[in-house]
Amino acid sequence: MRILFIVHAPSQKKQEHIAEIMDMSFIGPLEETGLAEYDVFYYGPWSTQNWIDINWLLFEKCREYKPDLLVIHNGWLPDYWRSDNDNGLSYPRLITLYLIRTLLNIKCCVVLNDQSQQSFKVQDNLTRFCDISFTASEPETFFKNHTAFPGKYIVTNATFRPSLFHGNATDKRQYDVAFAGQVPGYTDRIDGISQLQQNGIPVTIFGGQGYGQKRLTNQEYANSFRKSKITVNWSRHISGKWFQAKGRIFEATLAGSLLLSEECEAVNQWLKPNIDYVPFKDNTELIEKAKYYLAEDKDRLQIASCGNKTALATCSAKPIWNMMLTKIFSESQYCEQEAIRGLQLNSTPNEIATAEYLLDNLKQYYPREAAAVYEPLGIMKAAQTSIRIRFTSEGSFIGKLKFQLKPIKGYQWILLRKLLPAFITRKRLSNIISLLKVQH
Repeated sequence: MRILFIVHAPSQKKQEHIAEIMDMSFIGPLEETGLAEYDVFYYGPWSTQNWIDINWLLFEKCREYKPDLLVIHNGWLPDYWRSDNDNGLSYPRLITLYLIRTLLNIKCCVVLNDQSQQSFKVQDNLTRFCDISFTASEPETFFKNHTAFPGKYIVTNATFRPSLFHGNATDKRQYDVAFAGQVPGYTDRIDGISQLQQNGIPVTIFGGQGYGQKRLTNQEYANSFRKSKITVNWSRHISGKWFQAKGRIFEATLAGSLLLSEECEAVNQWLKPNIDYVPFKDNTELIEKAKYYLAEDKDRLQIASCGNKTALATCSAKPIWNMMLTKIFSESQYCEQEAIRGLQLNSTPNEIATAEYLLDNLKQYYPREAAAVYEPLGIMKAAQTSIRIRFTSEGSFIGKLKFQLKPIKGYQWILLRKLLPAFITRKRLSNIISLLKVQH
């Protein structure tokens, strides 16, 4: 079996960092299972001079590599989406994915991480063209009422390189209590670590993506779990509004560290409280249980061993990738009518321009395949002039309108933006405040 991963990066520098993460926690684990051959197509605003060329480059890559499966990493964005260093046009257009799925007969799936409830409505546009969509951090109850395809989204978990992370609970451990990951911006982590330290429990903090935190190599990051007796985990999204199954809960249990985690449905879906991990509901309970399990090695090792066995049996790379590939090839939910509907709802000028661009290239290089573009192109042109489709709540016109109105909600920051120097961004200000709280 051959798999082509397509991975978006907002810059070439960021692409190098993302490649390291993919090697540790997504593509590298598949390589070690031996279940498939693979290649990776990295793309973004940096990869071509003209946004539309990404579509032909991806189509050509698929023709050349001939994968059985196209795996789209962490979703897609509409062409009206904009940020400071990226834009929606740096993603392949939906007509390109449609032709890859139908003309080249390559199955498609997406693996999502860190999605808000509103994000699922955006990703529905992509899901219409996929055989299956996977979400790796949010439980089903979080998103099922916010998508048109609740049965097409399958909950999975992040996978990690066995050679880096797999360990035993009885392995020698250097650190008592540790936390690996970003601290600035997360008020629960800041408060929890501070409370532990004030109560005489030193917490070793390893790396992260936050302001002022040291970036670790994959080996250094994995070692932080393999050398810690207890790994602490907070389960909330950075906004504090919902709970997630953080990759940390798998990293810790695969390594044989005792997981001391904030309890929530997202964690309990994979691990049993008080059997595979130790749950806490507030800082008082966190401190009490950290002290107890540091003092009681036998009890700590018993739960750490159970968590380790469960993680290796059900959450490690081989069983997870086996499950995902089975779902895609034996339980595909691809529907041609839904894909056509997706083309209609997203019949923007850029989608139509992409279809015409692909048609011209196919006429020149693969004339026998060009005929496959005429029908979807005609469908999109007809939909573009349809008032009923244009103003449906699922359509790109309403989506673009909501996106353009969204900044109005941030009027407080707009006022500050007028008063503060340009180099003080909202993210930088938030990170500095968070760092000062940790140090305090």
